[in-house]
Amino acid sequence: MNASYEKGEYWLELDFSLTSDSHFVCLHDFYAYYSKDLTGVDVPDYETFEKMRKSTYGYESPTLDSLIPWLDEHPMAVIVTDVKENNLDFARTVAKEYPDYIKRFALQIYGRDEYEAAVSLGFDKIIYTLYKQPSERYDTELMRKFTEKSDKLVALTYSADKENADSIAEIVTLGIPVYVHTINTLEEQNYWRDLGVYGFYTDCVLPK
Repeated sequence: MNASYEKGEYWLELDFSLTSDSHFVCLHDFYAYYSKDLTGVDVPDYETFEKMRKSTYGYESPTLDSLIPWLDEHPMAVIVTDVKENNLDFARTVAKEYPDYIKRFALQIYGRDEYEAAVSLGFDKIIYTLYKQPSERYDTELMRKFTEKSDKLVALTYSADKENADSIAEIVTLGIPVYVHTINTLEEQNYWRDLGVYGFYTDCVLPK
């Protein structure tokens, strides 16, 4: 997060998972990073995670709560959310506990049915990420209708699926920014940029 911000990459995608006592913390999953071998349980509670998060890997694994002071210190940062479960519960938590920070989050939704709820909570930067929607993600007409009526929608996100590159290139023509994930080489970046893709999710900061 700090390295990206220092290089001028201000939109940062973070994964969020729930502890056993329903607190949101920033990691992809407990099984890979804070497994039973480390914590003694399949999913630790917040207190256990809090005791381990600053030292386990030599850097600090954030929580939603610890993310707020970091945002204060990094005023250009926008957090793109990837909530692994209970996405709208996450949105409601931010709206209730940190209402002044809603504009610092670009909330990813996983279905069109989540859009209105997100807007009603005050989120004004919404990204529709379509990897959970195999039946509709390449439906250009459906995406056109959805994007035209959804003024808080700032982007669509697709897996970097070269087998369906022509379909993604067609979606690009709708005029809304299209991102693809996950891109970690300049060769991949150039391939998708040539198709008109607007931006990329990456695990590392690539040179310009």
